[in-house]
Amino acid sequence: MLNSGVFLCVGVVFEHDRVTVLLDDFNREQLLRYREEGVFLSAKKATDVAVQLLDRLFANIDADKTILGIGVSISGFFTNVEGQICSQQDPLGWSTIDFQDMFAMRYDCQCFVENDGNAASIGFSLTKTGSAMQSFFLLLFTLDVGGGFVFEGRLVDGAFGNAGEVSVLFNSNGNLPRPTIGSLQQYLIDATGKNSTIEDLKAAVAADNPIVDSWVISCVESMKYPLKAIQSLLDPTAIIFAGRLPLKLQETLAKKTDISSPSFGNLSAPKPEILVSKGNNILEEGVTSIPAFYFFHR
Repeated sequence: MLNSGVFLCVGVVFEHDRVTVLLDDFNREQLLRYREEGVFLSAKKATDVAVQLLDRLFANIDADKTILGIGVSISGFFTNVEGQICSQQDPLGWSTIDFQDMFAMRYDCQCFVENDGNAASIGFSLTKTGSAMQSFFLLLFTLDVGGGFVFEGRLVDGAFGNAGEVSVLFNSNGNLPRPTIGSLQQYLIDATGKNSTIEDLKAAVAADNPIVDSWVISCVESMKYPLKAIQSLLDPTAIIFAGRLPLKLQETLAKKTDISSPSFGNLSAPKPEILVSKGNNILEEGVTSIPAFYFFHR
């Protein structure tokens, strides 16, 4: 056990509706947390807010503390330019962001950028459950679907950092249901003809609205191919559901989803267990772990 509050890690989480910055110590104790909510579909708006929040955070860190680095989580894929990421909310805007110049140079510490699926996977790998697994593939249900694969404690991120981009395995028709808050919100709007907020979504889930039940059935069907591909290509010990999709829905999807395994005669291949990561702050837990994870594993 390290002394509390000595070695610190900073995290920045970019999401479509909020920007969060955090300060944790090496024991994963949260020391500071600032958040601004809104509509962050513009890279410039999101990064301007992040800089404002980080300025505030760094102003409250004692000079004698050691900052190991800044972890950044954002939805998107990496291009062939080191550190450059393309996010669907503002592809051109995000692709021009130089995180090293914006964060590393400004705050004089290392900056590590991961897509949100990888960041969440790092976070889960450090939990008691995740650390005991030989391997797992994590599915992150937020506005869209993200993913990350951890094998023997190490993130498998591929040549360009894009391994685990599971969203491309779902049907290319964006109107078909998939297990995301964005999909459920649109499904409610289409079914009721009324605008549905996130609060309306939560109320419908709590009330066991039959529209939500119909959406779940459709999502179970849409998940069959992606989960089968994950099992066949990676053979993980477990598949983990995580993210901002209401926990009740994640648990329902986990119960209703079945992965068929290869079989010949009376023998079948083992198939991964489907588990749900409790809580919806896996990104926050993961993003401040990125600098430490890279320090020990790269």
